[in-house]
Order: sequence, then structure tokens, then C-alpha cells
Amino acid sequence: MDTHHALVYYSHSLTALPTKLQRPSVDVEHHTVPQWGINESRALAAAASTRPVAGAWRTFVVQAETLTHEAQNALLKLLEDPPDTARFCVVVPGPDRLIETVRSRLQVAHTETAVAAESWQTLTTLPLAEQLAEIATRAKAKDTAWQQAVLNAAVHDQSLPAATRLTIDTHTRRRGASRKMLLEDLVLTRAGHLAG
Repeated sequence: MDTHHALVYYSHSLTALPTKLQRPSVDVEHHTVPQWGINESRALAAAASTRPVAGAWRTFVVQAETLTHEAQNALLKLLEDPPDTARFCVVVPGPDRLIETVRSRLQVAHTETAVAAESWQTLTTLPLAEQLAEIATRAKAKDTAWQQAVLNAAVHDQSLPAATRLTIDTHTRRRGASRKMLLEDLVLTRAGHLAG
């Protein structure tokens, strides 16, 4: 792991982390929730004050889709003055999920933006029937990381109507949203937009 005490991984998956941090161990503690709240920040601060067991430091992996403003302010205090034996890896879908002051305390270790853009571009070069088949294949394989990456890239595709990008962005943040249906609607809307 990098020597910086706090890293951020812009990803939907823990696979973005170095292999040794992808699973909890004696000195690697995972804190994963859909929405990070103040209670999670308090629990992390308490855990961070404990000593490492086998190494020079303990690494705390924080993974969340969203973080409340209050929780991020509590995290900020921990990131500004961390215990000497604590390291943090924050895994969130993108920089927009973090307030500026928290982002400024984190060193970017990984971003899926380029990979996501490439996946979106590759998908859109296929004929419509093949796009739909690819989406169905990825859904059947439960490849949610690919689905989310493509949706995230589509939100930034300026060739799509603004209303479409807003709809995709809004729905991908909701729990229980069907990525397959969103992707199907997206490629069909795009095809109609390009044909019109």
C-alpha cells in the first residue's frame, strides 16, 4: 500500500484495491455499508485507535455508495489527525460522493473513469441488437461492476440528451434500481436520439 495515510479508490468494487486489502485480515478491517452515517464514522474512529496485531499499522477499508454530510465531517477529523498506526482506504463510486474537504485529505489511488469510458465506447460501437445482447449477458453473469461503470460513463456522455443523463444518474443512485433495465433503456434512447 502507498505510504500516504489515506487513499481513495473511485470504484464500485473492492477489486480496485491491492489484493492484500481485498479481504479482511488481522490488520485489515473492512467497514462496508450502502450509506455511511455518523455512527459508522464514530465506530471507525474507535477502531482506528486500536493497535496493529502483526504489522506496523492497521488498514481500514471504508466502502459506501453514499456518505452523509455529518458522517464526512466526522471522517474529516479522523483524516486530519489520524493515529500513527492507522491507514485508510476509502472506496466510493466517484469524487462527487465526497465533500471537497474530505477529498483534499485523500490521495487518489485508483479511478475507474477511463475503464468505464472505454467500456461505454465499446458497447456503443456495436449494432443495437448486439448492445442489448451484451447487456443481457452481463446481467446474467451478475457483472454489476461493468453495468455500473457503463452507466457512470454514460452520465458524462455529452452526445446524450441532458434529460437522459440526469435520469440515469438519478436512478443509479437508488437502491434496488435494475441496472439491466437502465442500460436497455439507455441504449434504446441513444439509438432513437441518433436516428432522430
